[in-house]
Amino acid sequence: MKLQQKSKWITVLAISIIAMLFVTSSPQKVAADDLAILSVSHNPTSVSQNTVVTVEIAFNDDTNVSGVQIQYCALEPEFVCHFPKIAMTSEAANVWNGSFTVTEASGLIGYELYISLENGTTIVAPDSTDYLGYDNIYEPSTDVFYFSIDLISASPTASAPLSFGLCELAISFSIIIFVRSIVIKRRKNV
Repeated sequence: MKLQQKSKWITVLAISIIAMLFVTSSPQKVAADDLAILSVSHNPTSVSQNTVVTVEIAFNDDTNVSGVQIQYCALEPEFVCHFPKIAMTSEAANVWNGSFTVTEASGLIGYELYISLENGTTIVAPDSTDYLGYDNIYEPSTDVFYFSIDLISASPTASAPLSFGLCELAISFSIIIFVRSIVIKRRKNV
């Protein structure tokens, strides 16, 4: 009987932890003007598989910025985001840089930036199709935006590499705990 109660508490604890992760990690949409983002750029502008892409974001004032991360994703032909996010570093006054290596052979890739502020708020950029007046903003689903980059390739690829995000890991962990609790209950009843 005690093992069954312990199993229930472990399940409740795991679900509570997962719920807290979702609540605390949800980014907020804030206009670029509220943070005074001056520009976002990437080099080179023409990329292919294995190209190292350097992303730069410039702020008017980055005093309240505690960190910036790049979320790199394949946008077409399949939507797949790569894990983990890439941390950017403050290279000069108000300028942050980071880079990633392109793994796809063809299609459309993109990135979004997660800007963490000292007050615990996370801002996602871009946040609209007309972000800073750029014409390379791609919207794969409603209100989800990426800075896009076309890949130059000779032949199309079948698929991008498998990547897992926090959500997928949390769901997998929850399923494992749930199945384990069922197995324990069945052993008790036998």
